[in-house]
Amino acid sequence: MHTSSCVRVKNHPQMLVILLAAVAVTAAFGLYFTDFGEEAPGVENDAPTIVSLSPPITETLFEIGAGDRVIGRSDWCEFPSEVERLPKCGTALTPNAEAIVRLHPGLIIADESQGTPRVEIAKLGNAEFLPWLTAEDVVSSTRKLGELTGHIEEATKLADELQ
Repeated sequence: MHTSSCVRVKNHPQMLVILLAAVAVTAAFGLYFTDFGEEAPGVENDAPTIVSLSPPITETLFEIGAGDRVIGRSDWCEFPSEVERLPKCGTALTPNAEAIVRLHPGLIIADESQGTPRVEIAKLGNAEFLPWLTAEDVVSSTRKLGELTGHIEEATKLADELQ
């Protein structure tokens, strides 16, 4: 009597479970390498994507050449004109958690104003809070933006000009 392989698997539920598990694991690895192995267009693979919750920080990111990494902006960002195509994500004082999480940023940057809800923003992802009140703050935070984005030379040049 000849029995097909389907009948043998059917007669052995453990084999069916193992087979299904192997298919699931293979599919999961395939999705992992497909979804996460690709670079965003125009962005280096190790460069974080950024949501900026402060207009002057956003402008500075574009000024130092890191604008291609900005994927979300504050509700008040208007300059440079390229930011108009980016989704609004609230502000440093009133972040839109849903909009930020939807973008999956590698970094959220906000100014460290007294009213900035740092704990809430930090729960949304990797966050940096930069002082942006005095001229000295702007200079040091510009240098920090260079470090965070890999645009150290451009940021140093801008910081030196601001100083």
